[in-house]
Amino acid sequence: MQKLLFPIIFIFLNLSVFSAPKNQVGISLSNISGSGVNFNYYLGNKFHIQATAFPWQSGEEPPHKVNKYLNFGLELQRDFYSDKNNRLFYAAGASRWWLSKHDYFEILENKLPIRINTVDKNNVWNFGLSIGAEKYYLDVLSVGIKLGFNYQISDKWSGDDFIDHNPEGKIWSGLGIGISLHYILK
Repeated sequence: MQKLLFPIIFIFLNLSVFSAPKNQVGISLSNISGSGVNFNYYLGNKFHIQATAFPWQSGEEPPHKVNKYLNFGLELQRDFYSDKNNRLFYAAGASRWWLSKHDYFEILENKLPIRINTVDKNNVWNFGLSIGAEKYYLDVLSVGIKLGFNYQISDKWSGDDFIDHNPEGKIWSGLGIGISLHYILK
């Protein structure tokens, strides 16, 4: 039964009420509106809303050296040009990233090693405005790119990661970029 669950959900999404024109599911990488698996829903009247989420972990198994990432993002898009092969839009987006670095060190006490576990946590908020373009292929695939302005607020932390532009815990602003690959739901 579990093997049939994904195909049943996939067919339901393709044939259901949710399949308004150009609804899409896929992956997106954006420092403004989050990175990971996302769903782009056509609201009508040239508006789309896109939700993105992704958990990720690297390193050894806990409680050893581990980096954990979790992010959620939302983006509101408005088309200013679209046809059957292309879409140009502007967007306002935001994302929240939870980052944690789990580490340990050992000390000797009475000639016995004692393990000390440490956890360093960081919260990163991103906000921004962008302009984007999508190209449709074979009516089933879309490839997109976005460029814009990114405003970031983050905690101070010791981690080294790909999303926090300012680990000193200050406000940062700069270029916002995004790419996406989607399957177009019918």
